[in-house]
Amino acid sequence: MEGSLAKFVLSQMKTELLQDNHKFTYRRKQVKGTKIYWMCSQKKAKKCYARATTEVKDGVQRIVSILGPHTHSSELMRKKVKEVEKEAIQNAARNPTLSTRVVLAEVATKLQTDSMAVDTSSSKSDTLSKAMFNGRKEHWT
Repeated sequence: MEGSLAKFVLSQMKTELLQDNHKFTYRRKQVKGTKIYWMCSQKKAKKCYARATTEVKDGVQRIVSILGPHTHSSELMRKKVKEVEKEAIQNAARNPTLSTRVVLAEVATKLQTDSMAVDTSSSKSDTLSKAMFNGRKEHWT
């Protein structure tokens, strides 16, 4: 990630955000010479103090450092969680003998093999249980 080309996206307010390879976003904080210092775009909402630094050399902006862990999941991880949950719900619909506890354990195991941070709140058992119930209902009717 460090040394990679800087990628930018627009926020909902149309401000430029730096986006790293894990799809975490950062707001521009300060410019000093050829270096630009960024703070996590979720600093206030999630109390996240992760930071990034980019540097412009020969007209090309590169990420030179990313410091501190994020206190939240990235967009990439949220997509991964949704994919794993969807797969688990489909599996539960095909196999009605699987308990919610077993399905949740499978989801957790699949997500733990990923090296990125997981926001476990996205795999709430009551939400997954309802989705499994609805999936089984649709599958068997």
